Amino acid sequence: MNRIDPKLIAFRVGSSALLLYVGLMAGALISLRLNFPLPVWSFTGLVIFGLASWLFFRKESCTSVESVGYAILPPLLALSCLWIGTWSQELFFDAIWYHHDGVYQFVSGWNPYSGSVEESKTAYCADYINHFPKGHWALGALAYQLFTSIEAGKGFNLFLIWGVFLSAPFLLKKIFNLNDFWAWVGALILALNPVATQNLFTFYADGPVASLSSLALLHLFAYFKERSVSFLILILAACFGLMNLKFSAALIGLLIGLLAFVASFKGIENEQIKERALGILLFAGLALILADWHPYIANWQQKGHPLFPVSKPDFFKEDNYPGNFVG
Repeated sequence: MNRIDPKLIAFRVGSSALLLYVGLMAGALISLRLNFPLPVWSFTGLVIFGLASWLFFRKESCTSVESVGYAILPPLLALSCLWIGTWSQELFFDAIWYHHDGVYQFVSGWNPYSGSVEESKTAYCADYINHFPKGHWALGALAYQLFTSIEAGKGFNLFLIWGVFLSAPFLLKKIFNLNDFWAWVGALILALNPVATQNLFTFYADGPVASLSSLALLHLFAYFKERSVSFLILILAACFGLMNLKFSAALIGLLIGLLAFVASFKGIENEQIKERALGILLFAGLALILADWHPYIANWQQKGHPLFPVSKPDFFKEDNYPGNFVG
């Protein structure tokens, strides 16, 4: 009986963790689009996670028992991380100001497709709530629903750090042909990058952005080496997550997605090129219509720019912060 490489096992668990994170985010955003109440968001997300996992592990040639095992571990890890998130008190200004406010708006039943939230019903950050990407806050609302704590959402940062650490050894081995020791050391360095660790105990979106960017780039480089559909699925998943965290992350995700699209035209048979190109375009179209309409298309329709309000010349002036800050 052949012994399975521990790096491959870790990679599959880490990949499943990425699919769970993105699946829950997609489920929440699609639920908003379909006007589902908050209690349904988790179910929708788990359905998407299940479908994505089935497709991924099918391409990985895993047995049914293996697939179930790999799919069960990430939810348990996620719950543990969210629970750990409740141990600390948020201290960062922007996290308390508008990130927490975004979570509270969703928990209270607000839906951006039903209309903009009024300035008086926010912590004086209506432009942020109405026009910024909403995936981070949607996940925070799911965490709040589970633990009745605004602090629980911080745990998603720790969850993605674990996702990077588990996924990276196999990918580093494939990309750079490292030995096992240096593959695990490299994984630890990538997982504990300064941006992710600095934001470990805050609900800032920067930590998840750093981890998802690492995962997207690792899978992209692996895809350059081997045109595996498994890598392509994970690239698209990471790019979707980046698109829905913050505007700067969306630009990173868009660039990586375009590189993966271009790479799909080389190194494979013509029939596969057509299938993958159409698959990427179909995924992007569905994501835009079902999940990303807010903020990108809505901003364009309402304000004339998909990246409003950061498109305003005076957006980064300090006097944009509220003098009567409430948290």
